[in-house]
Amino acid sequence: MIQKEKNLSYTLCLLIKFLQKKIMIFKLKERNSKRKRVFRVF
Repeated sequence: MIQKEKNLSYTLCLLIKFLQKKIMIFKLKERNSKRKRVFRVF
């Protein structure tokens, strides 16, 4: 039982890290696209 809980928390930790990475990449892409848009306007 304890082993299962450990595995679960470990999986959750990995999942959260993975999601954080995805969000970071998404934010970076969004920022870049905004920057490009601004450049096009000028």
